[in-house]
Formats: sequence, C-alpha cells, structure tokens
Amino acid sequence: EECCLVVKQNKKLLEETFAIYCKRLPFPGKGGGKFMSFGAWVEFLQACSATEFGLSHLEAGLAFALGKEIRIDEFRSFRHMELSWSEFLVSVAAVVRLSGKFQQG
Repeated sequence: EECCLVVKQNKKLLEETFAIYCKRLPFPGKGGGKFMSFGAWVEFLQACSATEFGLSHLEAGLAFALGKEIRIDEFRSFRHMELSWSEFLVSVAAVVRLSGKFQQG
C-alpha cells in the first residue's frame, strides 16, 4: 500500500525525529527518552509548519488523541499525555488525514 511505502522510505528520518522530540519538554520527574509529550508534539507540528497544510491548532490535539492507545490503568500518571513510537506514527497519519489537502483516492 502507498502509505506503507512512504513510512518505509522515511523510517530513519521519522525515528530520528521521534528520538529528538522525546527529549523535548518531558513531564516533571521524567527524563524523556521513549515517549513524546504533548508539548513536544505541538512543537514538532510547528516545526513541520503543519498549519500551512491546512491543520488547525485544534486538529493538532485531535491528531494526538487519535494516535493514542488509551489504557484505563494509566490514570495515575502522565502517560495519557505522551506518545510511544507506534502512537506517533498513527498521529502523523492522522495529521495527514485531517489536513485540508488530503484527498481520498
């Protein structure tokens, strides 16, 4: 499928980007490393100029939520406000889908 090819062709770039932004704006008491905070997600979208592709700031939060794998037992931590690697990929896909220039084919 076309989306799989895009991910495969850009996997290294996506992995490096995820690693960099995981270290940005971690929650208090967390050193960062394997999860990307919501604040880092917003910074990532700003760096990508996502608004130029038709994504509003409200849709940035929606894309984050769409990518999250909600777990009921994580209510005592900030984990619900962080993305893992696989959640990051789904959130990026949600950004593409929510952007104004997405065309169903």
